Amino acid sequence: AACYYPKKHLIVIHPFLLEKNAPQFVIRYLIYHECCHQFIEDSTHDKQAHSPAFMKLEYNAPNREKALNWLEREGFPTIRLTDPDRTPQTKQIG
Repeated sequence: AACYYPKKHLIVIHPFLLEKNAPQFVIRYLIYHECCHQFIEDSTHDKQAHSPAFMKLEYNAPNREKALNWLEREGFPTIRLTDPDRTPQTKQIG
């Protein structure tokens, strides 16, 4: 639903979220998630994009569960983590 491009310091939000009238808490969550990539070294565009260190920071996103639930209902893949010290699980929808 969103992507961070480190060389350009650019966050891109999928335009389909506009069509779906995504609530502000979802957009805020996505921005928070993508900003976390700026703070965790080597967390963008590699095998460990969502390392345990990244997920520990991302786990504190405001309205995280509410946003993940909305994204899943709308068919977007999400990364679920119930414990920030565990390995994240990607949930593909569809």
